[in-house]
Amino acid sequence: MEVATTAGWLLEPSVGGEKRIQRSTVYRIDSAVNLGRMNHVGHAADTAKDGLQKAIDYAGAVGWSVVNLANAGRKSVGGEAMPFPDSGFSEVAFGTSNERFDRTLWNYLSAQTHGTFYAVAQVLSPPPGITPDPLDPNGTVRAVGASSSNVLTFGGVLFCAVRSVVQRRDMLNGWTATDEEIDAAKRVAKVTTKRR
Repeated sequence: MEVATTAGWLLEPSVGGEKRIQRSTVYRIDSAVNLGRMNHVGHAADTAKDGLQKAIDYAGAVGWSVVNLANAGRKSVGGEAMPFPDSGFSEVAFGTSNERFDRTLWNYLSAQTHGTFYAVAQVLSPPPGITPDPLDPNGTVRAVGASSSNVLTFGGVLFCAVRSVVQRRDMLNGWTATDEEIDAAKRVAKVTTKRR
């Protein structure tokens, strides 16, 4: 979900060359900040500091201001700042922007993702010393917490977001949609309208 919002922001067709480079520089800074938080990975902090400094130096060399924002570690370059994962998602996925809908949709999709992941993780790695019996309905294996309709909704929304990002990329490069992309869109539309 975060990738769709970020990719949509980076690939926005109406943005000119300078703004696009500013956005990619902000993305480099954000990536370096996130890498620096990985204390358990050897040399991550040094690599992050180096990458962060190079991006800031580049921005300064071309005359763009780098501003620390109120949020920890977030910066803007030439007035461009990384979007929050929950902002702009509906615009990327559905071509319409609604701040309240973005927050609701984000919370729903995030809960589905995390709930399903944690349930699957519990099934795949039970507590030490316990051998789960998959045939025992009252055993230690917990049910995966997602219904088929939730998975269908989640998949449909993510497909819309990814398709939008691919279309933006194609538009920037002057490419046309492939038969495979067109067929996939038709299949998703058929499945989602059948469920209503």
